[in-house]
Amino acid sequence: MREAFGVEEVTEELVRSKVAEMTRDEAVEFFVSIGVPVAPVYHIDEVVRDRHLWERGMFIEVEHPKAGRIWTTNFPVKFSKYSPPHPTAAPLLGQNNREILIDLLGYSEEQLEELRREGVIGGEG
Repeated sequence: MREAFGVEEVTEELVRSKVAEMTRDEAVEFFVSIGVPVAPVYHIDEVVRDRHLWERGMFIEVEHPKAGRIWTTNFPVKFSKYSPPHPTAAPLLGQNNREILIDLLGYSEEQLEELRREGVIGGEG
C-alpha cells in the first residue's frame, strides 16, 4: 500500500485525503487494484436497480393487509441445506399488542383495555 501512495508510512489522514478526491467507484477501483478488500456502499435507489440482486432473489413480493402486494427484501444469505422462512409484511401499528402485553408480559384483559382507553396503545390489535 505504501507504493500506491508513494510514501513510507500510510496514515489515516493520507487515506482520507486521497479518497476525498475520488468518486465511490474510483475509490473501489483504486483499493481493488492495490489488493485491499473493499466493496461499494450503495444508496437504496441503486440497490433496487442492481440486476445481480434481483437475479439472486434478494427482493420478494409479499401481501400487506392494507397496501396489497408490496416488495420487500428477502433473507440475504443463501444456504445449501436450509431455506429460511419467507419474509412477511411488517405488522400494522398495534397489531401485536394483545400477544405482547397479555401473552408475554402477563397483563390482564382489563389492563389492556385501560391502556387503550387512556390512549397509551392504539392501532389494530
